[in-house]
Amino acid sequence: MFGRILYKDKPKKKFNENKKGYILILFALSCGLLAALIIFVTGSKMLPSIQALEVVKPIEKGTPLDRTYFKEVKLPEAGLPEGVINPNVDLSGMIASRDMIPGDILRHQGVLELDGTDLSVLSARLRALNNPNLRGVEIPINSVKGMLYGINSGDKLDVIAVYDQEKMTCSNGTCSDDVGLIAKTILENVPIIGVKKSEDNNDTSNMSLVIAITQEQAEELALYKTISEIYVSLRPIDLPEKGGE
Repeated sequence: MFGRILYKDKPKKKFNENKKGYILILFALSCGLLAALIIFVTGSKMLPSIQALEVVKPIEKGTPLDRTYFKEVKLPEAGLPEGVINPNVDLSGMIASRDMIPGDILRHQGVLELDGTDLSVLSARLRALNNPNLRGVEIPINSVKGMLYGINSGDKLDVIAVYDQEKMTCSNGTCSDDVGLIAKTILENVPIIGVKKSEDNNDTSNMSLVIAITQEQAEELALYKTISEIYVSLRPIDLPEKGGE
Protein backbone atom coordinates (compact mmCIF):
# COMPACT_ATOMS: atom_id res chain seq x y z
CA MET A 1 0.00 0.00 0.00
CA PHE A 2 2.77 2.41 0.85
CA GLY A 3 4.42 1.44 -2.35
CA ARG A 4 1.41 2.50 -4.33
CA ILE A 5 1.27 5.86 -2.57
CA LEU A 6 4.92 6.55 -3.23
CA TYR A 7 4.47 5.51 -6.84
CA LYS A 8 1.53 7.90 -7.29
CA ASP A 9 3.34 10.85 -5.64
CA LYS A 10 6.43 10.70 -7.86
CA PRO A 11 4.81 12.10 -11.07
CA LYS A 12 3.14 14.89 -9.09
CA LYS A 13 6.44 15.88 -7.54
CA LYS A 14 8.15 15.83 -10.90
CA PHE A 15 5.38 18.01 -12.39
CA ASN A 16 5.79 20.59 -9.61
CA GLU A 17 9.52 20.73 -10.19
CA ASN A 18 9.03 21.23 -13.92
CA LYS A 19 6.47 23.96 -13.25
CA LYS A 20 8.92 25.79 -11.03
CA GLY A 21 11.57 25.45 -13.71
CA TYR A 22 9.30 26.99 -16.34
CA ILE A 23 8.41 29.84 -14.02
CA LEU A 24 12.09 30.54 -13.38
CA ILE A 25 12.80 30.51 -17.12
CA LEU A 26 9.89 32.88 -17.83
CA PHE A 27 10.99 35.14 -14.99
CA ALA A 28 14.54 35.21 -16.34
CA LEU A 29 13.28 36.01 -19.85
CA SER A 30 11.06 38.78 -18.50
CA CYS A 31 13.97 40.27 -16.58
CA GLY A 32 16.11 40.10 -19.71
CA LEU A 33 13.47 41.83 -21.83
CA LEU A 34 12.96 44.49 -19.19
CA ALA A 35 16.69 45.10 -18.96
CA ALA A 36 16.93 45.36 -22.76
CA LEU A 37 14.05 47.83 -22.81
CA ILE A 38 15.66 49.96 -20.12
CA ILE A 39 18.96 49.95 -22.01
CA PHE A 40 17.20 50.88 -25.27
CA VAL A 41 15.24 53.75 -23.72
CA THR A 42 18.26 55.04 -21.83
CA GLY A 43 20.44 54.75 -24.91
CA SER A 44 17.86 56.58 -27.04
CA LYS A 45 17.77 59.45 -24.58
CA MET A 46 21.54 59.65 -24.53
CA LEU A 47 21.88 59.71 -28.34
CA PRO A 48 22.36 63.22 -29.79
CA SER A 49 19.20 64.52 -31.49
CA ILE A 50 18.35 67.40 -33.80
CA GLN A 51 15.16 69.48 -33.91
CA ALA A 52 13.46 69.51 -37.31
CA LEU A 53 10.17 70.40 -39.01
CA GLU A 54 7.95 67.56 -40.22
CA VAL A 55 5.23 68.12 -42.83
CA VAL A 56 1.72 67.55 -41.43
CA LYS A 57 -0.38 68.31 -44.52
CA PRO A 58 0.28 68.18 -48.29
CA ILE A 59 2.25 71.07 -49.78
CA GLU A 60 2.18 71.76 -53.52
CA LYS A 61 5.19 73.04 -55.41
CA GLY A 62 5.23 76.84 -55.38
CA THR A 63 3.36 77.21 -52.09
CA PRO A 64 4.61 79.94 -49.72
CA LEU A 65 5.58 78.21 -46.47
CA ASP A 66 4.36 78.93 -42.95
CA ARG A 67 4.22 77.12 -39.61
CA THR A 68 0.77 75.64 -40.18
CA TYR A 69 2.27 73.07 -42.54
CA PHE A 70 4.70 71.65 -39.98
CA LYS A 71 5.25 70.31 -36.49
CA GLU A 72 8.53 70.16 -34.57
CA VAL A 73 10.12 66.72 -34.13
CA LYS A 74 13.41 65.31 -32.84
CA LEU A 75 15.59 63.28 -35.18
CA PRO A 76 18.64 61.22 -34.16
CA GLU A 77 21.83 62.89 -35.27
CA ALA A 78 23.07 59.61 -36.68
CA GLY A 79 21.64 59.13 -40.13
CA LEU A 80 20.18 62.66 -40.22
CA PRO A 81 18.89 63.69 -43.70
CA GLU A 82 21.10 66.20 -45.49
CA GLY A 83 20.14 69.86 -45.38
CA VAL A 84 17.61 69.79 -42.51
CA ILE A 85 16.22 73.28 -41.82
CA ASN A 86 16.36 74.57 -38.25
CA PRO A 87 12.84 75.02 -36.80
CA ASN A 88 13.75 78.51 -35.58
CA VAL A 89 14.26 79.81 -39.11
CA ASP A 90 11.87 82.43 -40.51
CA LEU A 91 9.75 80.66 -43.15
CA SER A 92 8.15 83.84 -44.50
CA GLY A 93 10.80 84.16 -47.20
CA MET A 94 10.58 80.55 -48.40
CA ILE A 95 8.51 78.77 -51.03
CA ALA A 96 8.24 75.04 -51.77
CA SER A 97 10.32 74.02 -54.79
CA ARG A 98 8.71 70.55 -54.92
CA ASP A 99 5.62 68.74 -53.69
CA MET A 100 5.76 67.52 -50.08
CA ILE A 101 3.62 64.98 -48.24
CA PRO A 102 2.97 64.39 -44.52
CA GLY A 103 6.00 62.82 -42.86
CA ASP A 104 8.55 64.61 -45.06
CA ILE A 105 11.26 66.58 -43.26
CA LEU A 106 11.75 70.20 -44.36
CA ARG A 107 15.15 70.51 -46.02
CA HIS A 108 16.96 73.21 -47.98
CA GLN A 109 16.74 71.03 -51.08
CA GLY A 110 12.96 71.45 -51.05
CA VAL A 111 12.67 75.23 -50.76
CA LEU A 112 13.55 78.43 -52.56
CA GLU A 113 14.58 81.43 -50.49
CA LEU A 114 12.91 84.47 -52.00
CA ASP A 115 14.97 87.10 -50.22
CA GLY A 116 18.10 86.35 -52.24
CA THR A 117 19.29 88.04 -55.42
CA ASP A 118 19.13 84.97 -57.65
CA LEU A 119 16.95 86.02 -60.59
CA SER A 120 16.34 82.38 -61.54
CA VAL A 121 13.55 82.23 -58.94
CA LEU A 122 11.48 85.08 -60.37
CA SER A 123 8.58 82.80 -61.29
CA ALA A 124 8.58 81.44 -57.74
CA ARG A 125 8.49 84.96 -56.35
CA LEU A 126 5.53 85.73 -58.58
CA ARG A 127 3.79 82.59 -57.28
CA ALA A 128 4.44 83.70 -53.71
CA LEU A 129 2.40 86.86 -54.33
CA ASN A 130 -0.68 84.62 -54.72
CA ASN A 131 -1.98 86.50 -57.76
CA PRO A 132 -2.05 84.49 -61.01
CA ASN A 133 -2.57 87.70 -63.02
CA LEU A 134 0.84 89.13 -62.18
CA ARG A 135 3.71 89.13 -64.65
CA GLY A 136 7.40 89.93 -64.23
CA VAL A 137 8.60 92.96 -66.21
CA GLU A 138 12.07 94.51 -66.32
CA ILE A 139 12.21 98.28 -66.08
CA PRO A 140 14.95 100.91 -66.55
CA ILE A 141 17.03 101.59 -63.48
CA ASN A 142 18.78 104.82 -64.50
CA SER A 143 16.61 106.85 -62.15
CA VAL A 144 17.57 104.72 -59.13
CA LYS A 145 21.03 103.46 -60.05
CA GLY A 146 22.56 105.58 -57.31
CA MET A 147 20.52 103.79 -54.63
CA LEU A 148 20.15 100.38 -56.26
CA TYR A 149 22.34 98.80 -53.59
CA GLY A 150 19.76 99.76 -50.99
CA ILE A 151 16.84 98.20 -52.89
CA ASN A 152 15.85 94.57 -52.37
CA SER A 153 13.18 92.12 -53.42
CA GLY A 154 9.98 92.88 -51.56
CA ASP A 155 10.38 96.66 -51.73
CA LYS A 156 7.78 98.65 -53.66
CA LEU A 157 7.98 101.53 -56.09
CA ASP A 158 6.02 103.89 -58.34
CA VAL A 159 6.63 104.18 -62.08
CA ILE A 160 6.62 107.60 -63.75
CA ALA A 161 6.48 108.34 -67.48
CA VAL A 162 7.81 111.64 -68.87
CA TYR A 163 6.70 112.37 -72.43
CA ASP A 164 6.02 115.13 -74.91
CA GLN A 165 2.31 115.91 -74.99
CA GLU A 166 2.53 116.31 -78.76
CA LYS A 167 3.35 112.62 -79.09
CA MET A 168 0.21 111.76 -77.14
CA THR A 169 -2.24 113.58 -79.40
CA CYS A 170 -4.99 111.08 -78.74
CA SER A 171 -5.85 109.32 -75.51
CA ASN A 172 -8.97 107.27 -74.87
CA GLY A 173 -10.55 108.61 -78.06
CA THR A 174 -9.97 112.26 -77.15
CA CYS A 175 -7.38 114.15 -79.16
CA SER A 176 -5.44 117.21 -78.06
CA ASP A 177 -3.11 119.73 -79.70
CA ASP A 178 -1.32 120.54 -76.42
CA VAL A 179 2.46 120.53 -76.45
CA GLY A 180 5.07 120.38 -73.72
CA LEU A 181 6.52 117.76 -71.38
CA ILE A 182 4.22 115.81 -69.12
CA ALA A 183 5.17 113.74 -66.08
CA LYS A 184 2.61 111.10 -65.15
CA THR A 185 2.64 108.35 -62.53
CA ILE A 186 1.42 105.31 -64.46
CA LEU A 187 1.97 102.59 -61.82
CA GLU A 188 1.76 102.78 -58.04
CA ASN A 189 2.88 100.55 -55.19
CA VAL A 190 4.42 97.95 -57.51
CA PRO A 191 6.30 95.07 -55.80
CA ILE A 192 9.91 94.42 -56.76
CA ILE A 193 10.63 90.71 -57.26
CA GLY A 194 14.18 90.85 -58.58
CA VAL A 195 17.26 93.02 -58.23
CA LYS A 196 20.43 92.11 -60.10
CA LYS A 197 23.37 94.14 -58.85
CA SER A 198 26.92 94.53 -60.06
CA GLU A 199 29.93 94.15 -57.79
CA ASP A 200 31.26 97.37 -59.26
CA ASN A 201 29.24 100.34 -57.98
CA ASN A 202 30.18 102.32 -61.10
CA ASP A 203 29.08 99.62 -63.56
CA THR A 204 25.35 99.79 -64.28
CA SER A 205 25.44 97.87 -67.55
CA ASN A 206 24.43 94.55 -65.96
CA MET A 207 21.98 95.91 -63.40
CA SER A 208 18.34 94.92 -63.60
CA LEU A 209 15.17 95.68 -61.69
CA VAL A 210 12.15 93.41 -62.14
CA ILE A 211 8.64 94.28 -60.97
CA ALA A 212 5.37 92.34 -60.76
CA ILE A 213 2.42 93.89 -62.60
CA THR A 214 -0.74 92.69 -64.33
CA GLN A 215 -0.90 92.00 -68.05
CA GLU A 216 -2.88 95.22 -68.61
CA GLN A 217 -0.30 97.24 -66.69
CA ALA A 218 2.49 95.57 -68.68
CA GLU A 219 0.81 96.64 -71.91
CA GLU A 220 0.45 100.21 -70.66
CA LEU A 221 4.09 100.25 -69.55
CA ALA A 222 5.20 98.92 -72.95
CA LEU A 223 3.29 101.72 -74.65
CA TYR A 224 4.82 104.43 -72.50
CA LYS A 225 8.32 102.96 -72.92
CA THR A 226 8.06 103.55 -76.69
CA ILE A 227 7.11 107.22 -76.42
CA SER A 228 8.56 108.41 -73.13
CA GLU A 229 11.31 108.19 -70.57
CA ILE A 230 10.55 105.87 -67.66
CA TYR A 231 11.53 106.70 -64.10
CA VAL A 232 10.87 104.93 -60.82
CA SER A 233 10.70 106.13 -57.22
CA LEU A 234 11.12 103.94 -54.15
CA ARG A 235 8.26 103.86 -51.64
CA PRO A 236 8.68 103.60 -47.85
CA ILE A 237 8.06 100.22 -46.25
CA ASP A 238 4.38 99.44 -45.63
CA LEU A 239 3.13 102.68 -47.16
CA PRO A 240 -0.57 102.02 -47.95
CA GLU A 241 -1.83 102.27 -51.48
CA LYS A 242 -3.46 105.50 -52.65
CA GLY A 243 -6.87 105.81 -51.07
CA GLY A 244 -6.05 103.22 -48.37
CA GLU A 245 -6.53 103.64 -44.66
